[in-house]
Amino acid sequence: MFLDLQAAQLDKWLLNPYMYAVVAGLTLLSLRMGAERLDRRYWKATANDFLYGVMYAVLYFPIIAICLDISNRLLDTYLPWMRMELISDAPLWVKFLVVVLLDDFLAYWSHRLRHEVRPLWHFHAIHHSQKRLNPFTTKRFHPLENMFHKIVILMIPMAIVGGSLEMWYLYFLVDAVWDYFIHSNLRLNLGPLKHVLVSPQYHRVHHSGDSEQFNRNYADRFVLWDHLFGTAYTNYGSYPATGIPGYSSRESWNFLQTHVHDLAYPFRMIWSDIRKYRNRVSGTTPGSR
Repeated sequence: MFLDLQAAQLDKWLLNPYMYAVVAGLTLLSLRMGAERLDRRYWKATANDFLYGVMYAVLYFPIIAICLDISNRLLDTYLPWMRMELISDAPLWVKFLVVVLLDDFLAYWSHRLRHEVRPLWHFHAIHHSQKRLNPFTTKRFHPLENMFHKIVILMIPMAIVGGSLEMWYLYFLVDAVWDYFIHSNLRLNLGPLKHVLVSPQYHRVHHSGDSEQFNRNYADRFVLWDHLFGTAYTNYGSYPATGIPGYSSRESWNFLQTHVHDLAYPFRMIWSDIRKYRNRVSGTTPGSR
């Protein structure tokens, strides 16, 4: 099963010429309208993030897919009432619209949780540590964070909404292209559509290292959720520097060294938090001295 899933992911992503055409097009656009210059650091960042995608396709995707399959079986056994399949008989365009809206709403809250719950943030910090946004930054995630996110935004809508494999394939295709687009190094806010759709400028603000902009613009597709829940940053002319101040990055041309560092990073930070908490408690406990 692992090898079958691996082969499917390699075919649909790593060996997919359309994916490379999309990324090449976005990169060519950034030569004319880039938020930052495409210097040596940009290409190093792109190479590292691409290799994240390779690791995901070769190793992490099959493991995550197997875990999702097990979770689906547990869902069928213990929570069968969640299999509502509310729109299974609806036209394809209705199914697609409902899936996009439900997925985007759940993605907003999944994203916000990964910022506001400190242990989850340590995993998500790897994505935000990138100082040179590029289309492949959408692949820069810790595998455990990826699993958490997919359980929230895939299992729930698939169980509740239902729908055909064709509809889900169409959704995944559009979703992948959009992720490349909003992570691109483009000086673009979509003009009047910026009040409806997330643009590269809007998402760049979310990746800002500035504390005023940092926990803003969580939405992935529609800015509605940020406006509704008070997390929108509406200076549409802002193109800040990205990354996390103080992040102890090991990023270099040696991808394996970088990747091992990033895999261990959240666990080291969680352990550091536990130690700080223990020291704080022991320092305030009566008789501790």
